[in-house]
Amino acid sequence: MLDIRGKLGFGSEISVLGYVIDPESMEVKDSFGWEVSEDVKRAILGILERYSRAEDIGVSGRLVNFRGLLGGSACYGVFYKEVIQPIVRVFGSSPKKLVEAGRRLGCRELSYGDASIELKPLPRVPLVYSVWRGDEELPPSANVLFDSTVTHYLPIEDIEALCEISTWRLCRLASTL
Repeated sequence: MLDIRGKLGFGSEISVLGYVIDPESMEVKDSFGWEVSEDVKRAILGILERYSRAEDIGVSGRLVNFRGLLGGSACYGVFYKEVIQPIVRVFGSSPKKLVEAGRRLGCRELSYGDASIELKPLPRVPLVYSVWRGDEELPPSANVLFDSTVTHYLPIEDIEALCEISTWRLCRLASTL
């Protein structure tokens, strides 16, 4: 049983990116009513298991990029392909859709790039997504920044997986706008 209600920033409900987890049955339901794949269920439950073992040190407020995380350079190719490229593909031509999709996940709009949001898939793991619209000289681009404490809460593989799920969620929500 995984029960972190009231710990590590969670309240009485355990929710990750709109997936609601029942700590008794370990059932994962989608608050948008979409089917939850077994891969996503396993990933979320595994991430929560490892997150639950961390000591709560809060967040620093200091942002770093993926390569600046311990082990991030070694995993950057996968991160770029699975996280950055889909964000550019979906939001590069219309960055404000990132904000609209993010609002459905309770995000806060920020002022980086042409559009940016702070997404909190876990209470102590904020992700800052930023998108820049391309022009005749430069193609569109995107970035994801992390609080410098993120590797205290999760190993790099879980950070990358959480970003993949977050990106997939944002892109799926954008398709409904």
